[in-house]
Amino acid sequence: MRYMVDSFSRFTRTNLFLYSFVSFLLVFQITYLYQFAITNIFGDSYFYWSYSFTFIKDGRFTFENYPSSIRGYGFPLILFYIRQFAGLVGVGELFMFQIFSVVLLVILTFFILPAILFFIFNKKMSNFGKVILNISIFYFYTGLFEYPLTDFSSFFLISFSIFLLSKKNQFLFSLSIVPLVSSYYFRPIYLGPICAFLLIYIYYFCIRVMKYKYIYLPIVVLFSLIVCYPQYLINMRNFKTSSPIIQDSKFYSGGLFVAQLYAGLSTEKYETWILPIPYSDSYLNASGSILALAENSKEFNSVSEFIILYFNYPLDIICIYYSHIINGLTIQNPHVYIFNSMSNDLFLTLANSVFLAIFFITIYFFPRLRIDKLYCVFILILPAILTIPTQIEERFFLPLFVFIIAYTILYFKEFCNLLRCNRYFIFVFFVLIMYFIKERSQLNAKASIHPKIYGKIF
Repeated sequence: MRYMVDSFSRFTRTNLFLYSFVSFLLVFQITYLYQFAITNIFGDSYFYWSYSFTFIKDGRFTFENYPSSIRGYGFPLILFYIRQFAGLVGVGELFMFQIFSVVLLVILTFFILPAILFFIFNKKMSNFGKVILNISIFYFYTGLFEYPLTDFSSFFLISFSIFLLSKKNQFLFSLSIVPLVSSYYFRPIYLGPICAFLLIYIYYFCIRVMKYKYIYLPIVVLFSLIVCYPQYLINMRNFKTSSPIIQDSKFYSGGLFVAQLYAGLSTEKYETWILPIPYSDSYLNASGSILALAENSKEFNSVSEFIILYFNYPLDIICIYYSHIINGLTIQNPHVYIFNSMSNDLFLTLANSVFLAIFFITIYFFPRLRIDKLYCVFILILPAILTIPTQIEERFFLPLFVFIIAYTILYFKEFCNLLRCNRYFIFVFFVLIMYFIKERSQLNAKASIHPKIYGKIF
């Protein structure tokens, strides 16, 4: 009896600490967003927000009024319901979205991601580690909680899908495809994880586990059709095609991804500035610009044509995409939309470098990746990998950077033990190298816009 009382007491103290921090973080982050409330939205966030008004026509709800051919209906629909709820409770619509995003962040960092990491690495994250994970994501990607952008919510969906998968329950495994399919209608780039998941689904259940109860297959098909049906209605009404696929080819020849691949050849990164006026531009890549100019006479209509291009210029492509990776993992402005293109937060860049350095050291000395769980990591970070050859923005690398942060926190104790073995120089060396590479890449990018200040592109 006394043992049960002691166990309950320890359980209560542990959970009291966790729930206290959850409450504190929620209040702090919501207060922060309210204190620095934004009044205008720009770029992609403006389009998503404006599309949320299209679901009402002549006083009734309808999907057929949705106009976009390159953005799925999913995220604007969520914004529509958030706006409706905000009207009911008397809260600002944009502030309600921010509250909704922060709540999702708490669910992701305190419950979903730790469960996924335990499933993959068989190692529990401490409550303090969950707090650090929450703070780190909010710090590095504050803008994703300020502006209505799809990156975080789509990542939440794909994480929730893997969370259901990790429960090793056939019914939940079947349901896990629903949020994965939904993520495609938030960001079309998530079609890659959907295809990967379907292949694993077929292999795991139809080949490897013959005891699978096929009664669940109709459930998968039914829920998937429910998710796809609104986009089917939109396409039938606006684009005269009976397909649930987002019709980006109506806007770009060859599709949006092909257009992004071509833009990615000549650019280091893409940013949207707010001052003096809302303005979007790209940091040019010197060698990529020359390559794009040389290929300008060709019209690229498919991914296969780019693959041929890659084989023709392998070293150039490797260097271009290497700079994409460095720039994508360099979080210079956590607010997404920037006021000053010359800004360079030293602490932010240094913290960024430290996380990357610890990650590479721990994954080298402590390779805990289980081969049979690698597919979960693959699905989780694939959206970021697929954006490497495109015209990148920092927020596109959210899935990969969150995984790096989570893995670093999970194995931070082992990293400290490694440092106790008189290997401090390894850590210092990696931090300095990562910091130098990142700063060098940023100077290259900024030189394309401010050559008189930063010198020629090198």
